Amino acid sequence: MVTQTLMPADANETVEQSFIRAFRSHPGGVVVITAVSPDGAPAGFTATSLVSLSAYPPRATFNIVKSASSWPAVTDGALLAVHFLAESSSELAQRFAGPAANRFTGDHWYSNDLGLPILRDAIGVLVTRVSTVVPIDLNAVVVLDIQQGRFSDNYPPLLYHNRHFGTVAVQPEDVI
Repeated sequence: MVTQTLMPADANETVEQSFIRAFRSHPGGVVVITAVSPDGAPAGFTATSLVSLSAYPPRATFNIVKSASSWPAVTDGALLAVHFLAESSSELAQRFAGPAANRFTGDHWYSNDLGLPILRDAIGVLVTRVSTVVPIDLNAVVVLDIQQGRFSDNYPPLLYHNRHFGTVAVQPEDVI
């Protein structure tokens, strides 16, 4: 029996390094997830791990490291707002990826009628409820039940690829 590998292994690279390089080259959509901390303060973070779980019922998942400053706000039953960002919102994504103390400084957000922090420049927002939190080592997978939402698809999405924010190239309609 002959076996082949898909590609030769780099003898100088660990599995962890290969993993990091692979996902660094894999583009991801960018969202900011906000909530209210147990002490009543707004909490939020930038995420690229949001994925659709099901349409019926509408559910999504994301991953979070349990040492994150926003982790205490991500509990079973908690309300979270998932903000989809346009290409023009890279500064907002960087703000929520930076120091927690700077994330809610300014007038770029407001509290909605549920008390959730809502970002003014988001092209879409889903109000969600945490239905399940699955701890896995130092991280957790969070399942969200979608409660309500609004979305505008008239803007190019913000993507993250190889440590840089960007968007997709729009093709002329006659090419598609």
